[in-house]
Amino acid sequence: MSRWRRANHRVVEVEENMFKVSKTALSLVGALLLAGCGLGAERAINELKATPATGDTFNQTLAREYLALAEKEWRLVDYDSAEYFATKGVSAARGESPGLTPLAARTLRSDFVEDAASLHAQTADYINRMRGSDPVNAARAQALMDCVLEEYEEYWQVDFMPYWLASCRDPLVALLEEGMPATIVLSSDVLFDFDRSDIKPQFEGVLREVAELIRATGDPVQIEGHTDSIGPAEYNMRLGQRRADSVANFLAAQTVPRELMTTVSFGETRPVAPNTTPDGRDNPEGRALNRRVEIKR
Repeated sequence: MSRWRRANHRVVEVEENMFKVSKTALSLVGALLLAGCGLGAERAINELKATPATGDTFNQTLAREYLALAEKEWRLVDYDSAEYFATKGVSAARGESPGLTPLAARTLRSDFVEDAASLHAQTADYINRMRGSDPVNAARAQALMDCVLEEYEEYWQVDFMPYWLASCRDPLVALLEEGMPATIVLSSDVLFDFDRSDIKPQFEGVLREVAELIRATGDPVQIEGHTDSIGPAEYNMRLGQRRADSVANFLAAQTVPRELMTTVSFGETRPVAPNTTPDGRDNPEGRALNRRVEIKR
C-alpha cells in the first residue's frame, strides 16, 4: 500500500472513531438529560412511599391512588405528571386533603372542555356527598378525575390517548352512575309553599344537583307527586301532578332531556307514614313525610 493510501486509510479510520465517540457522547448526554428530567419525579415518588399515611380513610386512599398514578406516568416516561401526582399523594398522606385539580390548571382542547367540565362538576358533587359514607370511592373518584384532566391535556398523543383516557374516564363514569340512589325523596314542604306547585327559589340548588345526577347516568326517571290526606282526594291528585310537572320542567331547564322523564301523581294514595294517630288524632309529622316528590330510576 502506498504512503498516500496508508495515510488516507488512517484519516478515514480516525474520522470513523471520532464519529463513534461523538455518537456515544451524544447518547450519554441524552441519557443524562433524561435522567435529570426524572429526578424530581423519582424524589417525589420515593417521598410518597416513605411518608406514613395519616388522617382519615379518604386521605389514606387518596395517597394510594396518587401513588398508582405517579408510578404509571413514570413507566410512560411522563415525569412531569408523575411528579405532580406524587406530590399530591404526599399531601394526602400527611392528611392535608388536596382537592380536585381545577379545570383552569389544565390546557384543554375546545372540543374536550364541555365533557371535562361536566365530569368535574359531577365528581365534585360526588365527593361532597360520598366522602362521609364511602370515603374509599370518593377518593377514587378524585384521583380518576385528575387522571382524566391529565389525559385530556395530552390530546396530542394521538396514537394512544384514547386508550389512556378511557382507562381513567370509564371507571369514573361508572362510579358516578353508582352514586345516584334508586329513589330521591324531596320534601314538598321544602320545595313548595302550602298548596302551591311553584318551586321555592332558595331550594333550586337541590334540584340542580339532581339534574347533574340524572345527566350523569342518562337513565330514565319517573317523577312522582304525593300528598297527605287533607282536602278532597281528587284535588290532591291534581296537586301532586302539578308538583311533579313543576319538578320535571325545572330539570328540563337544566338540560335534562324530556324523553328521560315521566311524571305521575299518586295524590294521597301511597302514604309512607300515618296521616292520623291510632286514636284518630291528626299526625303532623306523618303528614309532612307524605307530602313529597319522589324521583325514581
